[in-house]
Amino acid sequence: MTLLLLVLSGWIQRQAETPPSPAQKGPELRAAPLLLEERLAVAHRGREEAQRRYTQGLCSTVELLRWDRRLVTAYLETCQRPEDHVKGWEYLIDRATAVRDFEKRRKESQADRSGGELLEADYTLAYARLRLLEFQKGAPQQLAEARKNLVEVSRQGYAERLAALRQGACSISEPLVWSKRWLNAEWNPNGPISAHRLAARAHLDRIGEVESAWKTVPPPSKKPAIDPAEELACRRAEIAPYLAED
Repeated sequence: MTLLLLVLSGWIQRQAETPPSPAQKGPELRAAPLLLEERLAVAHRGREEAQRRYTQGLCSTVELLRWDRRLVTAYLETCQRPEDHVKGWEYLIDRATAVRDFEKRRKESQADRSGGELLEADYTLAYARLRLLEFQKGAPQQLAEARKNLVEVSRQGYAERLAALRQGACSISEPLVWSKRWLNAEWNPNGPISAHRLAARAHLDRIGEVESAWKTVPPPSKKPAIDPAEELACRRAEIAPYLAED
């Protein structure tokens, strides 16, 4: 049974068990259950199409796993029972593991293949494992190890994409995305504010490093859809509020 069928059957059961209560109607913004189900159906279709294209060699690992994460995010929005949340994260762990194993075999058979596809799978796997442990309120040592692993994968992804940028082999947005992932991995919600600021400043320094690398690369023959200078400005603006002093 697919993840979509699991959640649809679970939602129907919940409607029978919990009739709507007038007390639930308040001024705060609430998502409409049926629209959440529609969102889930759209994510499911997108994920199935990405999988079909991936098997044909027409879709990257990045795009495939992005749709898997969208599917799980949409699914979790519909969940009310803890066991359903666990199913969602376990699904993503299984998917990322399968993609990682496939990419590992493909990299071994194609010596000139970039390790970026494998790193994307490693990131999704590390991300899902950490989120599952957080949801299950895992032991501090387990959480610390999972976060450390996510930080390391993000660091590797950033280094690999920065090197690719210097060779003119990727857009400026790719190392910036990995730097943001690195920041998010280091941003422990239960950590001190000083650690948050330290991680934010490190991210800001990496943005500067990416900018310096970008300036050494010859202009592409085709003008990018988004001006790299605007991309850099946007990334700096995103992090600036977290560096302001209290």
